[in-house]
Amino acid sequence: MKLLTPVTVLLFSITGRVYGSEFDDWCGLHFGYVQKPWALCGRAKYLNDDPTQELSNWDLQPQTGCKPVRIDPDAIPFCCSGWANDQVKKPSQNANTIDAGRVDIECHRLA
Repeated sequence: MKLLTPVTVLLFSITGRVYGSEFDDWCGLHFGYVQKPWALCGRAKYLNDDPTQELSNWDLQPQTGCKPVRIDPDAIPFCCSGWANDQVKKPSQNANTIDAGRVDIECHRLA
């Protein structure tokens, strides 16, 4: 019985690592040529705050600052290039706001 807990933890760790490596492999394949791929999440910003209008920008932030999609359905997860991550980390008032066209190039929407 004492062995059951460590074995269970080990199996969950292996499963999590395999899933994480699949994500990293996919991101690396698509964005590894730029820099290390990064997990970001974002919210769409529409012209005049009207969802029927054209999508103008995305507000991106590191995935660690996002709530799960089931809790916050507006937080869209992305796999992005190092360039997008660098833009999010820049110490500027609008650093996390990136043009929608550029996000299409630098990121892949995961959900």
